[in-house]
Amino acid sequence: MRDVAKPILAVRVTAGLLAGLAWAAPSHATVQSATFTEASCSAGITCSNTVYLNPSIVGANTGFISGSIDGLNPATDSFTTAFTNWNNAHGDSWTLVNGGVLPLNLSVSINGGLGTNVGGLGDIIISIANYSPTGDEPSLNQLVWAQGLVANYTPALGLVASPQVSLDTYSFSSGSSGSNGAFTNACTALPGQSPGANNTTPSSFGPTTSSGAYCDPIYPFQYGTRLNGNVLDAISLSTDFFYDAPAGPWPDAAFRAIALLATVSFDTNAAGAVTSDVLTVYQGVSYGFSLSVAVPEPPALAVLATALVALCRLRRRGVPAG
Repeated sequence: MRDVAKPILAVRVTAGLLAGLAWAAPSHATVQSATFTEASCSAGITCSNTVYLNPSIVGANTGFISGSIDGLNPATDSFTTAFTNWNNAHGDSWTLVNGGVLPLNLSVSINGGLGTNVGGLGDIIISIANYSPTGDEPSLNQLVWAQGLVANYTPALGLVASPQVSLDTYSFSSGSSGSNGAFTNACTALPGQSPGANNTTPSSFGPTTSSGAYCDPIYPFQYGTRLNGNVLDAISLSTDFFYDAPAGPWPDAAFRAIALLATVSFDTNAAGAVTSDVLTVYQGVSYGFSLSVAVPEPPALAVLATALVALCRLRRRGVPAG
C-alpha cells in the first residue's frame, strides 16, 4: 500500500465524465469511456489510454465490458467464468452462490492514469451507502469485495501470451513488487474457518494491514473502517469501500474487471466439519482500460520497434497507507 499523499502515477488525468456516477442506471445503459494521450509513452511515441465504466448494476453473470484483448472479446466471459477458472486451478474447493441484489447504493469515482512507462487507471473508488439489511442479508462487516478480471498482463510477469480470465486475488499478484510488500509477504488467512456445528453464517472481516493481503478467493485488500474519514481524490472514504489502481505496460496492455460485493462462509455439518467453502456474490461495478499506440508514419517504424523492447512490468495497487 502507498502513502495517501502520493500520486499513483507521475501523471494523472481526471476522467471528469466518469467521476461520481450514481449506481442507479438501467441495465441497458451505454458504457462510458474517456481517452487520454501520453506523448512520450516510449521513445517519444504517442500512446492512448481509454478507460471504461459500465453505469449499470452488474452481477455474477454480466459479461465484462466488450472490445478485443488479443483476439478475445471480454463480453463473452463473466465473473462466473473467472471464478470457475480460478476454482479449477485451486482444487475446485469453493462454491459460488449468486446472492442477488442488496438494498444499498454504490457510487464510483474513476480516474485515468498516464505515465511514460505504464497507463491504465489512476484509481477507482467504489463507495457503499444507505445499507439497511433485513432478514438473512449480511451485515456490513460481513461484506467483502471479490473481483473477476480479463487481462493480458499479470502484476509479476507483465504482458503474457494469452489473456487471463480469473479472479483478482493474492495468488494472481503473488511475487509482484509494490503495495508495501503485500504480495511478497505471506497472505492473511480468511477469518472464520472454524465456525462450529451447522454453520451457514458468513464470516466477519476486519481490514487488511498496510502491508498485508487476504488469501484467495476474495480481493486482496479490504479496508473495513480503517480509513474512514480520510480523503482521497476528493472522495471521503467510508466503511468497506473498494479501491484499485490497475496499470499495465505500453503499448497494448488491456484490463477488464467486475468488482462484486460478496460474503465468505465455511458451512459445516453437525459434527463441525467444514463441508463447503462458499463465496456468495451480490451486485457490483464493471470497468477497465485499454492501451494502444498511434500508428506512426513509415520513418518512425524503426523507432517503434526499438521502443517496444523496453516495456516495464506492472506496479499496483493497494490504497495508499494512512
